[in-house]
Formats: sequence, structure tokens, C-alpha cells
Amino acid sequence: MPIDDCVWIVFPDGLVARGIPVGNPIHPPTLPDELLPRTTDLEDPEAPWNRKTVTHEEAESKIATFPLTLYRDRGDWMTYEELFDSVSAEAATIPAEEAGWRDGEFDADDYIIEACQVGLYEAVDVSPTIVTEYTDGKHRWTKDELRQNVFPELAVGDDGFEAWLSSSLKAGDLRTIELLQYIVDGYGDEDEDGEPSGVVMERRIVDSAPHVERERTE
Repeated sequence: MPIDDCVWIVFPDGLVARGIPVGNPIHPPTLPDELLPRTTDLEDPEAPWNRKTVTHEEAESKIATFPLTLYRDRGDWMTYEELFDSVSAEAATIPAEEAGWRDGEFDADDYIIEACQVGLYEAVDVSPTIVTEYTDGKHRWTKDELRQNVFPELAVGDDGFEAWLSSSLKAGDLRTIELLQYIVDGYGDEDEDGEPSGVVMERRIVDSAPHVERERTE
């Protein structure tokens, strides 16, 4: 596939890959030779999950509107509402002869529709979901990552993983965090049903609310 027919995607962990043809369904990406380093700082404001945060109410509203479409503009994936706000803020820089202008008034909806038709923005359908992960205040792990990579190194005695996890949470060595993840079928690791599935964008949920633990099997 010619490079000009591809675009770049930034994964939530900071990796960059090529392989989403414009105007076509997502295909498994091919990793380039040089990758951006994965950030290890949970609180890093430039970490993808912290650039835009959401509340539980906002996260639940996204799930309620499934199926949902994300749009890609200059490297960033965003919801329609976020793209609408971005386009509206830049209306003054858009020439009057361009799409969106009518009788001296700018209509962001019209502009986005036409921009998508000509390939200015990419669009992909996603499944939004809320997941629970764990952190020591610096790193973040899924439950499976804790079980496979952390527990064998830190476990003391004969207690099993669940007992170790429970005591670590009670002691404050670990705490839970929640994220709103937008998942695209067709690339990435296999999910619990054996189908390829990957996270294309995620938002950290910043307020606390009663919830059940929701994990995504990696």
C-alpha cells in the first residue's frame, strides 16, 4: 500500500503506527521503525488519557449514544462535539468561499459534512466502554497486567493474586482508576471473543462515583 494512501495513528500508550487507509475500514497497523516512548507518568498532563478528561456522567452519556463515530483532525481523534467546537473556534480563519458559509453565517455541521466527504477528516465507528485499571500513582496496569507482570515480582508468601490485590488496595499501595475507552474492532490484540480489538482513544474519568469494577481483558 502506498504511503500516501495511509495515515498515522497515535495509540493510547504513545506508540505510533501506520495503516489506516483514508476512507476505508481500519486495517491492522504496521509499526514504523521509530516509535514514540511510552509515558510512565500517570499524572503527566501530556499523556493521551489526560489531555481531555471526562466525568462519570459524560462517560455514561457516550456509552448511551452507541454506536459512536470518532473523527481525526491533524493527528488527534475526537468526538463529533469536540470537532464541532474546534471547527467553530476556527471559523474566522475559514475563507468565505469554503463550505460552511451561507449568507454570511458559518454552519459547522455543514462544514464537517463536506470536509468528511472530500477526505479532510477521517471517521471511524467505535464502541465506547468504561474500564477499571490500577495504579501505584505512577504506572497504570490492567488486572491481567498486574497478574502477569507485577504480582510475580512483589508477591510475598503463599497468598494468591486476588488476596495480594485486595491487601495492596487496602494498604494504599494500589488504587483503582477508571477510563472511558473507544474501541475499534479489526486491529490490536484479541478480545475475550477471540476477535481483534484495540483502543483508538481514551479519556480519564476524573470524578468518583459508585461503580462496579469493569476490566477489559488484554
